[in-house]
Amino acid sequence: MRIIAKIFFYVFVLLSFETCQESVIPINEDILGYDFFPMEIGRYQVYAVTDIDFVRTGVSDTSIYYLKVEVTDSTKNADGSFIYYVAGSRRETIDVEWQVDSLWQVHMNNYIVKVYEENIPIVRLSFPIKEGRTWDSNAYNHFDENEFEIANVNDSFSANDSLFQNTVTVINDYTAQNFVNYNSEIEVYAKNVGLIYKEIIYHEYDQQDYFTEYVIDNGRTYIQEIIEFGID
Repeated sequence: MRIIAKIFFYVFVLLSFETCQESVIPINEDILGYDFFPMEIGRYQVYAVTDIDFVRTGVSDTSIYYLKVEVTDSTKNADGSFIYYVAGSRRETIDVEWQVDSLWQVHMNNYIVKVYEENIPIVRLSFPIKEGRTWDSNAYNHFDENEFEIANVNDSFSANDSLFQNTVTVINDYTAQNFVNYNSEIEVYAKNVGLIYKEIIYHEYDQQDYFTEYVIDNGRTYIQEIIEFGID
């Protein structure tokens, strides 16, 4: 009887183990929002960039160019996460060759997108994507805490006269416009495309025209809009 009981016990354990294996639920990447930051070798985005540096009241320096971002290689880590190697190229007009001017890495796992910009890791996205989600973008570097926030989940957004239906906005910094200053730093990501729009606006206003009009004394306006994307 003891032998029979042992046999039944081992059969029960084996069946229970197989049942647990079969009941493992795969990760639903759509729900988590990984498709807002798609990465694979050959994937690229091309942007039109306008960068205005306000030196002092009435004096500014404007730079207009094109930026191409392309995934050139990748490595899978032992824990299942990935490192993607990205090249940034620039050209002043559409009829000249691209010139590579920057290289960086993107580290992705099930929880975050960590971008190494000039060897400084910045957490650009945090999963799952949901309205109001916040995180410290400087969690992996030595800088002070800097809170990013997710907003406008699955809203439509127009970039360079193209309408993207499913997007998410990441607010990096924001100070409502007043007669002293205005700060806005946001990034907009579209599903299955990636970054489609970026703005960095830091304005300080001339106080001589206080309560009359917004006259920029110094600051910067940087606008980056997608004009092309795909996989080579």
